[in-house]
Amino acid sequence: LHFAADLLAAKVLAPLLVGPKEAPPADRKARSYGGHAQGGGGGRVQGRIRLAITGLTAASLVLAQLWGAFEMSDQSSNHFFTGYAKAVLEPLPNKSLLLINYDQQWTSARYHQVCEGLREGEVTILNLAMMTFGWWEHKRALYQGVVSWPGTHYVREQTAAHRGSHPNGTGFSFGDLVGANLAKFPGGIYLGGSLSFTGEPGWAQAFELVPYGLASRAVPRVQLASNSGFFAKSWEPAAGRMMDAVLRALPLVPFSLPVHERQFGPETWEWTVGREFFDHATEHGAYLLEQTLATPEPREPPPPPADKPGQQKADHARVVAAFRKEAGRRVGRLLTAAAWLELAWNLDPSGCKTASLKNLGLAYMHVVRDRSSAGQGPPEMPPAVARLAAWAEHLDQTTRDAGLQQQRGSGGAGGGGGETPPRAFPNATRNLWPPQKEGAGDPDWRSWASGRFTAAWGAFLARPDAASDPGHAQIRAIYDTVLRTANSNPASGPTRGDGPPQAAGAARNTAARAAAPAAAGQEPPESRRRGGRVPGAKKRRKKRDPASAAEAGGGKPPHGRPERGKR
Repeated sequence: LHFAADLLAAKVLAPLLVGPKEAPPADRKARSYGGHAQGGGGGRVQGRIRLAITGLTAASLVLAQLWGAFEMSDQSSNHFFTGYAKAVLEPLPNKSLLLINYDQQWTSARYHQVCEGLREGEVTILNLAMMTFGWWEHKRALYQGVVSWPGTHYVREQTAAHRGSHPNGTGFSFGDLVGANLAKFPGGIYLGGSLSFTGEPGWAQAFELVPYGLASRAVPRVQLASNSGFFAKSWEPAAGRMMDAVLRALPLVPFSLPVHERQFGPETWEWTVGREFFDHATEHGAYLLEQTLATPEPREPPPPPADKPGQQKADHARVVAAFRKEAGRRVGRLLTAAAWLELAWNLDPSGCKTASLKNLGLAYMHVVRDRSSAGQGPPEMPPAVARLAAWAEHLDQTTRDAGLQQQRGSGGAGGGGGETPPRAFPNATRNLWPPQKEGAGDPDWRSWASGRFTAAWGAFLARPDAASDPGHAQIRAIYDTVLRTANSNPASGPTRGDGPPQAAGAARNTAARAAAPAAAGQEPPESRRRGGRVPGAKKRRKKRDPASAAEAGGGKPPHGRPERGKR
């Protein structure tokens, strides 16, 4: 910079300010004297010019950097980790224990509890990774009377360090820690992140991690029995309230505003907050779908004989009404599970996991094959989905407001009749629930569900990693069968489910019902959640040809139990 300023001053500006050179003196002395006099004056002017140019250039560079990077570097409104800590801690019940196993959640929750008093005295948080070190033995006294320690530190099952597996062992497993503290924490024991040691048979036989909010709760398997009512009476209302609290704590995700795309790229910690939110949203939807499909499907009672007395017919009518109510509740659960998966696909299409698309198609397949709602309107949107839709609409509205503010005063919208800025999430609330009014082109909402079924599984099959899924062949066969049936109808139209023609929707509807096998009375299919099979699940039967099974309407659904992968 100095060299450029010196060159500019010496060659351009100095001659203009000093004037033309005089003729050189005749003798060497005169030349030396003249050169010294002229050089001294010119040097002073040149120095001042160089200093001015250097200062102006440096100031311009600083201003240019400030102008170009201020918006991206401005962190004055960055409250994402405050919202994240609230989303983790606020949904948990009183007298809960939260075991955290990764830095982002630990530092956020620990800071806000110790420094800001968030849920202090109500939720106990511990760093699970720190427990794996031998020196944890000397830290246990910090939690005297709060946590029961079944050993010195956290170790893997069936190792020499495990006191339950070796006579000289002193450490405890995760199952030991949970079992020793269940009574101390009636609000539950929760895990943030994943276990330090996986594949422990004692833990897997005694407990299961069930999604609750942005954490997972350790639940004894005896509570998960189908006849215990855990799903309907405990998990469904509690997990729903916790996800509502998460939505309130995180009104925005870090990449929701236009400026956030530059501020919080995948290399930043803030970006992972949004990534984790969508992971838990799909996990919540997958578990709701899994438990709904695991619940026996209600069966419609046969019509009473015509010669029965009126009282028996009235009793039969009450039985039918009860059946329709329970069947409607089941369809509502399927659609609610689909809404959480649709949300992730709408707002995070590139990050939406392939397994989530498979689960989404599975949910709609069971909606289509349900006959209890035939000829009736769509179920009423439950409050949980209404709140989810309101959250998505707020996200979309906030991005539009931010875009309008950026254009104000620059000839854009709101400042002179320019075009409205494009919406970041134009599909935020799309397909979260069936159309509530009969459209001119699609009076049957079940045709809408058929379109969503083909859209989801079509997107699944287009993913490169879908071919490695064990259910890929069956899904392909069912999908192709549905499309062949729909395309054989002259009125067949789009398969996205955004408003297909009535005939095309009906064709897909019929084909999907024919291709979807009945779930009742079949063994639970192999589950890949947590990387293994559910203990106690039966072995898979000998496979039938997928195409013939789909066309015949028999066989087993492709991974009828939805996939819940590791985070």
